[in-house]
This record gives sequence, C-alpha cells and structure tokens, in this order.
Amino acid sequence: MIGINRYRSNATQLASPVQLVMMLFETALRRLDKAEEKLVMDEGNPIEDLHRVREIVLELHDALDYDAAPEVCHTLAPLYRWMLSELVTAGAERSVERIQGVRRAILPLAEGWRGAMDGGRQMAVGQ
Repeated sequence: MIGINRYRSNATQLASPVQLVMMLFETALRRLDKAEEKLVMDEGNPIEDLHRVREIVLELHDALDYDAAPEVCHTLAPLYRWMLSELVTAGAERSVERIQGVRRAILPLAEGWRGAMDGGRQMAVGQ
C-alpha cells in the first residue's frame, strides 16, 4: 500500500493543471459510482463517498479564475453550487436520482477536460 500511495503522490506532483482537474473529475465519478452502488445494494454508507465528491466540487469551484475566463466561471460557479446542494440532498434523502443528476452534469465537463488533455498531447507531438 505504501508503494501505491507514493505513486499517487508522485503522479499528482508531476501532473499539469489540466491533468489535475481531470484526476479530480475521474475521482468524483468513481466516488459517485461507489455511493450509488452502496445505495442500490443497501450495503454500507454512501456519505463518505458523497462527502469526498463535495470536497472535489468545492475545490473546483474555489479554483475558478474569473480574471482568466470570466464567462466560463460565471457558467461553472452556479453549476458547481447546484452540484454541492444536490450532493447534500442525495445523502440526506439517500437519493440515487440526485447522484445520477450530478454524474450527468460532471460527465460533459470531464469529457471537455479530457479533450483539452488530448489536444495538448497532439500539439506537443506535432511541434
């Protein structure tokens, strides 16, 4: 387990900002899957997973740079706040539907960041 933690730490330290955001989205999606599975199977408590997703969404919200991209930030900020509210309600109501709604909101964002990552790789190769 120590080796895995060291690998994750090194990967995080060496990642570009785009890769870090992608890692956050991927972790959020995995945690949403776990929370939903716990609710559907009625095994375990999904609150820890939902809490971690809230932490990720809050981190993404707080990282918005209004000086660099004000239009994007004005679009994403309310979406992130909605996700936070839905995640709290999903935990309180044990609602699979709300978890799925947050997943549907995160997926296109993750795909956009994945495209940015892939575009950056293509640019680096083409230079």
